[in-house]
Amino acid sequence: MADESPHFTLSTHESIVIDGANSVGGAPRQHFPDAALSLALGAVVFLASLIVLRTKRFKPALLAALLVASVPGGIAVFALRADAPVQRRALADAVTSSLADVQRVAPWPQQQAQVVLDDGDVLFPLGRYAWPNRPDAGVEVELRGSVLRSNCARDEASGHVVCGARP
Repeated sequence: MADESPHFTLSTHESIVIDGANSVGGAPRQHFPDAALSLALGAVVFLASLIVLRTKRFKPALLAALLVASVPGGIAVFALRADAPVQRRALADAVTSSLADVQRVAPWPQQQAQVVLDDGDVLFPLGRYAWPNRPDAGVEVELRGSVLRSNCARDEASGHVVCGARP
């Protein structure tokens, strides 16, 4: 299961891989811990904008209010998100190393992989990328866990290759 703690939306590499960079508006796996504060700030700025527009003066005040209202979103997009410009290298490294480990198990198309267990979390999209088709034969692989950086190793009890958390 993905991290359900009230972190900032899309603040982890796992949340970017699972929910995608375009799920900002919905944040399907995480809640908005500061939703009331954000709504109140938006309502105040909206009302202030209406008042300034009705008086037809202080146009610079309207611009200043809109700039102040955009600061939290700008900080989120350009600094806090896991795919922010300052954090893209770390995200790319995490995805690349995880994908390389998954492909090391069965480099498609030379060697096929049969996914026998897939908990549908972080490694699911990487497994789909590493093995675009899912044949009924090949190396038996289990994709588990909610952490992006994971090592694939053979589980002696089941005989499967387990990528992610061990059973």
